[in-house]
Amino acid sequence: MLDISHLAGNPKYDVQVFYANSPVAGASWVPWVKPRGINFVQFFVLSGGCGGGSGTVGAASTAAGGGGGASGSQAIVTFPAWAIPDVLYISVGNGGLGGAGVTVNPGNAGQAGIASHVAIYPDTGLTAQNLLIKVNAGAAGAAATGATAGTAGTAALITTVAQAPLSTLGTFYSTLAANLNIAGIIGNAGGTTGAAGAFTLGTTGLVVTPGTGGAGVGAAASVGAAGGAITGAGIFPTLPGGAGAATATGNGSPGSNGIQPIRGLWFFYGGTGGGSSGGTTTTNQTGGRGGNGAYGSGGGGGGGVLTGTGATSGAGGNGGDGIVVATSW
Repeated sequence: MLDISHLAGNPKYDVQVFYANSPVAGASWVPWVKPRGINFVQFFVLSGGCGGGSGTVGAASTAAGGGGGASGSQAIVTFPAWAIPDVLYISVGNGGLGGAGVTVNPGNAGQAGIASHVAIYPDTGLTAQNLLIKVNAGAAGAAATGATAGTAGTAALITTVAQAPLSTLGTFYSTLAANLNIAGIIGNAGGTTGAAGAFTLGTTGLVVTPGTGGAGVGAAASVGAAGGAITGAGIFPTLPGGAGAATATGNGSPGSNGIQPIRGLWFFYGGTGGGSSGGTTTTNQTGGRGGNGAYGSGGGGGGGVLTGTGATSGAGGNGGDGIVVATSW
């Protein structure tokens, strides 16, 4: 092994990371300047994840949990340095906010995440001819309404070459030549009678996950139910949902915030769903809040709560912000 005795790092590559700067698609841009002496540049682009929906307030077996927010989507595009200008512009989408908890029906839906872009000009109008990369966001988790669980946030639309025609100057990672990114995963629906939507890690190649569903209130006099978990695989750990109330008069616990489960590996979890309250009325009962998503991942749905004085359902978790990494060599 070569001992470089704490000398400067390898000058033949350059890594620049760009964080969320756009609450509206294309609203803000920051420049990327091509480093000298490089041959290629690769952009890793995530859009913002979507917020989860809040739970609702209702009777036993009917107070439903909110839906989890969809993940963002991703693109990995490699360009030869000669094919692109010396200065490009990057707009990174924010994650969507979760829906606020409520004291009366219906609950509140979360907000959608924001798309991310790489362009040859800082065009707030997002003219297709100016775009090298466009990465769409998905839809927010829906609110629970009475006995109806919050529906899942829908996946991001696949971006077509027509939406970013300059992408053909590079090579993008995709399963189809016409696609610039892998569609975001659909978020999980909230539970209606204690069961909440969970998510098991798949093998799609997407490096983000949705948020999971919040738990609904179970039968009368029952303890609370847990929010949906993210179930790991291989060495990837399981991220638990928020615990349900331990007693029939207790409160639901918040879901887990999303994590980067393996240090140094660019893979991110969404937030998990909040737990529900117990099934016996008491004062100021609450449903658990959904967890916030990590980069590009969805927020968890909020837990339901039994009707009563001061009862407040769990809010949805926020979607994770998008991110862009430019690696040149």
